[in-house]
Parts: sequence; structure tokens; C-alpha cells
Amino acid sequence: MKRETVIAVFVVAHFLLTIPASGAERVRTVAAPNGGSPQHAVCAPDGTIHLLYEKDNEPLYVKSSDGGATFSEPLQLVDATSRKPGI
Repeated sequence: MKRETVIAVFVVAHFLLTIPASGAERVRTVAAPNGGSPQHAVCAPDGTIHLLYEKDNEPLYVKSSDGGATFSEPLQLVDATSRKPGI
């Protein structure tokens, strides 16, 4: 019996969210770029927002260093030949 194993590894740097003890920071929502669906967002200690989102069943990564006013160009996490519908 032939056995095949497919392993997909997504390596994403994880940054800790720090909130000042003063409580001066407020929570606000920012839409994911290009009408995408946000999957995971983290705010780094320097204020950079790191966002994983999905658009057309494709996982993408962007970052923002201006509080979410603008985002970098999306970075594809899975190349086109590796994508399978419904996964």
C-alpha cells in the first residue's frame, strides 16, 4: 500500500499585544483590505498591525504601520499550484 502525506506549514511570526496600564488605548475596528474576511490580527509592541485574512478561499498576509489606515500589498501564503478548492 502506497501512503502519501501532505503537510502544509504556515509560519507566521507571533507578536504579543501590549496595552498600556493607563487604559488610554481604545479598541477600534478596521476592515480587512479588498473586502476580505479577517482570520487573525495582532498588534505588535511598535504598533504595527499584522493581519491574516482570506479572500476567495486564499489566505493572505498584510501589515499596517499607520493604525490600519493603509496596508501593505497582500502576500500570498500558498502558491497557486498548491491550492485545492475547499481546503
